[in-house]
Amino acid sequence: MKKESIKKNKKSFLLVLPILLVIFSIGLFAITKNGVEDSKKNSNLSEKLATGYMADQIETLKNEDDENLISDRYLVTENYIKRIKENTKIKEFKEAFQRNIKVYEDDVANEEKNEGIITTGMIAKDGENTYTLIVDGDVSNDGNVNQLDITRIIRNELDGQGSIEASEFGVEKITEKIVYGNYELPKVPVVASPEINIISGEIGKNDWYTSDVTIKVLPRDDKATKTVYKIKGTKTQEETIVNLNDEITLSTDGVYKIIAYTYGEEGNKSKISSQIIKVNKTGIEATITYSTKEETTEPVIATITFNKDGITILNNDGKNTYEFTDNGEFTFEYVDEAGRTGSITAKVDWIKKKEVVGNDGEWKYFVRNDNTIQLTQYLGSKTELVVPANYDGYIVYAIGRQGLSVNTPSSERLNIFGTSSNSSVTKLTFEEGIKEIKIGAFNKCSGLKGDLVIPEGVTLIDMTAFNLCTGLDGTLTLPSTLKTIGKAAFQGCSKFNGNLKIPNGVDFIDDYAFNQCLGFSGDLVIPNSVESIGSYAFSMCTGLNGNLTLSSSLKNIKDGAFNKCSGFIGDLVIPNSVENIGSYAFSTCTGLNGNLTLSSSLKNIEDGAFNKCSGFIGDLVIPDSVENIGRGVFQYCSGFDGELKLSSNLKNIDAGAFSKCTNLKGTLEFYDGLTNIGEQAFRSCGNLTGDLIIPDTVTSMGSAAFYECGKLDGSIKISSNLQTIPSYAFYNCSNLKGGLDIPNSVKEIGPFAFNYCKNLDGKITLSNSLKYIGKAAFQMCEKLKGEINLPEGLEYIGNFAFSKCKNFENISIIIPSTLSKIGEDYSLDGENIGIGSHVFYNFGATNECFEKFEVAEGNENFVAVDGVLYTKDKKRLVCYPRNKKDVQYEIIEGTELLDQLSIASNMQFKTLIIPDSLVIARKDYPDFTTTNEHPLIYSLYDYNAVEDIIAKDTNPNYKSNDGVLYTKDMKQLVYISSGRTKEVIIPDGVETINEQAIYSSQVGRRVNKLYIPATVTNISDTAIKEVNNGFIKKIEISSDNPVFTLDASGKLIKKQ
Repeated sequence: MKKESIKKNKKSFLLVLPILLVIFSIGLFAITKNGVEDSKKNSNLSEKLATGYMADQIETLKNEDDENLISDRYLVTENYIKRIKENTKIKEFKEAFQRNIKVYEDDVANEEKNEGIITTGMIAKDGENTYTLIVDGDVSNDGNVNQLDITRIIRNELDGQGSIEASEFGVEKITEKIVYGNYELPKVPVVASPEINIISGEIGKNDWYTSDVTIKVLPRDDKATKTVYKIKGTKTQEETIVNLNDEITLSTDGVYKIIAYTYGEEGNKSKISSQIIKVNKTGIEATITYSTKEETTEPVIATITFNKDGITILNNDGKNTYEFTDNGEFTFEYVDEAGRTGSITAKVDWIKKKEVVGNDGEWKYFVRNDNTIQLTQYLGSKTELVVPANYDGYIVYAIGRQGLSVNTPSSERLNIFGTSSNSSVTKLTFEEGIKEIKIGAFNKCSGLKGDLVIPEGVTLIDMTAFNLCTGLDGTLTLPSTLKTIGKAAFQGCSKFNGNLKIPNGVDFIDDYAFNQCLGFSGDLVIPNSVESIGSYAFSMCTGLNGNLTLSSSLKNIKDGAFNKCSGFIGDLVIPNSVENIGSYAFSTCTGLNGNLTLSSSLKNIEDGAFNKCSGFIGDLVIPDSVENIGRGVFQYCSGFDGELKLSSNLKNIDAGAFSKCTNLKGTLEFYDGLTNIGEQAFRSCGNLTGDLIIPDTVTSMGSAAFYECGKLDGSIKISSNLQTIPSYAFYNCSNLKGGLDIPNSVKEIGPFAFNYCKNLDGKITLSNSLKYIGKAAFQMCEKLKGEINLPEGLEYIGNFAFSKCKNFENISIIIPSTLSKIGEDYSLDGENIGIGSHVFYNFGATNECFEKFEVAEGNENFVAVDGVLYTKDKKRLVCYPRNKKDVQYEIIEGTELLDQLSIASNMQFKTLIIPDSLVIARKDYPDFTTTNEHPLIYSLYDYNAVEDIIAKDTNPNYKSNDGVLYTKDMKQLVYISSGRTKEVIIPDGVETINEQAIYSSQVGRRVNKLYIPATVTNISDTAIKEVNNGFIKKIEISSDNPVFTLDASGKLIKKQ
């Protein structure tokens, strides 16, 4: 068709659009020369339609006919046409469109004009970048063919949705240039639609997420100027601009539709990306209500309700009510949309049946709904009782009181004799045919003796049925028909003997079922029909002395199930069906002396499960399914002598989990995902070797976690997310090697954390977040080298923190401005006697380099005076640097207290001058009756070079004589320096040698001679011991001394 043929139609205009069309439909067509030529080459409709049109979100048309218009760049293909054909809502437009296609194709085939065939308006592609809009007449009836007509056309095409304006298709961008023919448009680039990525979320069944869902919307096109999204679901958001790293979190249950698209530089929009996300975080909470809870003779209706919608009941024909016509229980089973399953049991025990007395007067009973009877009370007087299978013309179904339950107070839980206990009946026999032995039927029948045979046919032995039948001293025979053994059914039947054989078919053994049945012996086989073993079911069955074989169907072994079954021997295999082992389940099973094999399905091992199972040998392998190991699970399992292999999915190792497993060997390997290592978790695992690598996922650790793991002989790496290294964490890990890097996450290092890690031989780096270093934290880390730098922000250093860290190379230690406390302030009767600290005792001794302290500007608590560290008020001397180069040292006047070992280990100066202000002895304790009252002694205690201690003439309390300290009146010898080697001649007139006057821990440095005059008549036993401890090479005493003398070996003694 030629352009001239179009010109003849006065009602036709050519208008070009940069973008358009279709929302719920919009077929596009054009009549142009190029279109005719294209149709001759190929009649395929998709080749005649435009690419890159702005169109509706076509994908939603089938299911969401009322979807609001959203412009979208869309490749119009034959598939798109098919979608339109499937959509019934736009039927009329579809039919008109198809008619126009037919007329157009016929005209093209005949090369005829097609003027007036389109009744509303169509858009089609003319050339590569040209588009034609065919407008048939003045649609708006205003006398002009213009943009208003375009708007009306669009509205009509959208089934009359008048809220849509032409501007939403970019029509406002059309210029006034209207050509009678084609209109050339600039090429509008196609913009790629964005990606919707799910970053995190746990997926359940049926595509439901069971946790928060985090998504990111990311552009895929570098031409994109912005990316936006909308959320439609339980809440609707307006269009939101996405920044590059934005994350969107869906945290409320519901079905969400995420819609996202990208804008290009021309303002054009991309094709829409969409994602349906279903969130179902809420677990199922089920509640049972009853039509009545009062005692009744009528049926009881149990109704189940849930905390949310969308839950299907799997049994009971899907009904949420169950009718009880008799006492019993019913379990509702259910599932939610996300695939979570659950169950809840309705129990009724308050339907009371009318009881009658039998014709012979021996039994009281009631008639059940099935016309059998339950015997409820024995009224006779026989001592050898036979329970009948038929009575009064009825079949006996059960025996036991009615109306009893687990909630019935024990004082009201009567047996079949109508009492809480019975000792008169001595023998019990059942006729075959009875089905159930109900709650407490023979509870506390202590007179029963001999064997007990439960007949074939019995399916239930209920709670406390034979509880505390302590006289039964024969064997127990259980029937093959038995299904359930109730709570405490045979508890305390301590005299049963022989083997305990649990029949195949038993599926449930309740709590305390055979608790304290001490007399059973031999093997115990739990049949494969058993799925659950209750708490303490076999606890203290100490006579069982064979092998224990567990059911292959077992899923849960509850708390204390085999606790203190100390007689079991051999291996223990936990079947692969078991998912949970309860607290103390096998605790103190000391006889098990083989290998332990754990279930490959095991997820949780609760507190103390194998505690004190000291007989196990071989490797200890924790399966990869295990996520939690509780407190003390393997504590004191000292027999394991192979390697320990931990689960790769382990999240928690609780306190004492492997404590005192002293013979476990090999390298201890942790995996990412572990978050907690509890208190004493590996305490005294003294044969573990290799590196100790704490993964970065660990955020908490308990005290003494690796206490005395003395053979760990590799390097140590600490989690970069740990904030506290607790007390004793690595105490006496004496063979760890390499450096020590305290991560910047660490704010606190507890007391004794690395104490006695004496082979760490690399450099140490302290956390720049560190605030607290506890007592003796690095004491005896003798080989750590390099310089120790105390970080700004540090507030506290405890006693002994760096004591005997001999290999450090600091010339000076800089006290940060934030440090407010060094050591503890010791007190006696509320008075500070100032003998804390020894923080830097013997620091840097190997390298002889530590010469001074410096204090950072702004510190309000400490000051360095000529390199010596004092408190700010200068009343307390904290530490004298070990290698400060002085010949003598005078403590500054005003100092009252000396920290423990503050001057000890000094090997430089030989004379110490004490100030008049120094408090050596408290006035109310002049004889130094305890070591804590002599700060001078403890400041010098240990190896040092001080020969002489000098008190100035102005000192009101003390006087020196030849470098030895006396009281001012020269009647008491106060102190001989522990570094003294010269002889000491005590002058005449001295009467007392104070208790700690001759006190030293160093036998290597000894006074050549000590002379004691006749006037010394008071020497305490402690002082005599110190005189004789080797500190003095030779002792001389005046022959005129009335109290003391020397024995044949030269030791000081009291005269007889």
